[in-house]
Amino acid sequence: TDRATTFTVEWVGLAVCGVWLLTVSWRLLRSGHRWLGSISMVALVAAAGAGSTIWPGTGPFQIEYLTTIAGLLWFLGLAAILTGQAWRRADRHAA
Repeated sequence: TDRATTFTVEWVGLAVCGVWLLTVSWRLLRSGHRWLGSISMVALVAAAGAGSTIWPGTGPFQIEYLTTIAGLLWFLGLAAILTGQAWRRADRHAA
């Protein structure tokens, strides 16, 4: 809502999320979770490509903006999926 022309903090935060998603995607692919790893890689590449085209004045319903939001939603959804898998494994080992 301000008139900032640079978004350094935001770009650094997105870069950290991107590197983390790349790491998780790679580990998923190597551990046999090909669907989760592949979707994660596609989401990362699409969001990075779309995010690099967003500048001040980009409307909220343009494809670049929506693709970046979809990448963020996948990042959060993947976290929920992996958390659920970890809980189920912990329950199996406790029983």
